[in-house]
Amino acid sequence: MIPLILVCFLFLIILIRIISYYRRVLKGATDLLIDLTKGNFSQRIIASNYRGTARRLNTVLNQMARDMERLEKTYLAQEDQLKTLIENIGSGLVFIDADRRVILVNRSYRETFKLGDQDWRDQPYEQVTPTQEVNALILESFATEKRLSKTYKININIYRKYFDVSCAPVIDSKQRVRGVVVLFHDITELKNLEQMRKDFVANVSHELKTPITSIIGFSETLLDSSYQDRELSEKFLGIIMYESKRLQNLVHDLLELSKIEQPHYSIPLIPTEVIPVMNESLPSLTERAQAKAIDIQLDYKNAGIKVLSDPSRLKQIIVNLVNNAIAYTPQGGRVSIEVREEEQWGILEVSDTGIGIEKKELPRIFERFYRVDKARSRDSGGTGLGLAIVKHLVEAHGGEIEANSEVGKGSTFTIYFKKALEEEESDT
Repeated sequence: MIPLILVCFLFLIILIRIISYYRRVLKGATDLLIDLTKGNFSQRIIASNYRGTARRLNTVLNQMARDMERLEKTYLAQEDQLKTLIENIGSGLVFIDADRRVILVNRSYRETFKLGDQDWRDQPYEQVTPTQEVNALILESFATEKRLSKTYKININIYRKYFDVSCAPVIDSKQRVRGVVVLFHDITELKNLEQMRKDFVANVSHELKTPITSIIGFSETLLDSSYQDRELSEKFLGIIMYESKRLQNLVHDLLELSKIEQPHYSIPLIPTEVIPVMNESLPSLTERAQAKAIDIQLDYKNAGIKVLSDPSRLKQIIVNLVNNAIAYTPQGGRVSIEVREEEQWGILEVSDTGIGIEKKELPRIFERFYRVDKARSRDSGGTGLGLAIVKHLVEAHGGEIEANSEVGKGSTFTIYFKKALEEEESDT
């Protein structure tokens, strides 16, 4: 009887140990699975503590945890890349879910439409879109489940901008619309360039039409066999000559501007004394100034100043600037030319006591054919391209140009050239 009890006792002990063993196995596996469901993929079971089926189970669970950890890292890396791409893309992006609420607004959109750093997630999309027209386009994209695109003119504070707005529905595998992606591409610069092109064509046509019409009209009169008045013939020939030269100047300036506007245009820069170039430029300007009783005043702070320049182009800059000052200065006025230096810059400043320029017009004065006083500059024979040529030549020198003006008091144009260093002078 005693041996039977002993056998049963031993069997019970073995059974308890087996149950305890598998209980530990199941507890370890359960704890690991709980950690995995919580997103903690770094936990592992020490599989070497087990044998047989339990060891294989723990090995498989550990491998699953490693795979999930690797997938999480891959997913997080891709998510970071996607976020970086969306946040730094040049166009504004808005993601809207199927409930018409905002999922994401990227940085470009927030900055463009002045939304600040507020969190717009879960807000109705109407609170972030700029106009009712855009809202209508979004609703149409939801309804038709098609990609739609339109161009809108949108006012942002005091500025008027143009946007190409595209709406693309997000459709899942069951062909259900899960949301809409809205892209705002700023095409304001393209629109402005297109307008500048149109203005340029219109201005060129107008500038060419006037002299050509005069030449044709007076030529036809002279060709009339019944026309014998010598005095009037000479007058008409003088007009034809004047208009021909004006036409020649316009074509020359157009070709010049076209050349210096090329992306790879460059000029050879050598140490150049400013004053001798200035003295060479003035004789061609003195006659025009004297005809209007305009006093040209010179102020040289440093007669020996040298700048990095192409002497012929420097002369062209001086002539264009002073010509412009004379054209816009009334009878008996004054044009002042100053040459001085500041640190690494050689400075050329041309001032006048002319009609002046309104503040709102200053940013446009370097545009082709832009005229402050159209009638006066055209009557003086100007082509409207002088300041545009000056600006491009100054930039080709690596310099800077500034303009300041007050209506009725005159204008000042200041050009900064890089000074020639001693080692550059010795190289030449």
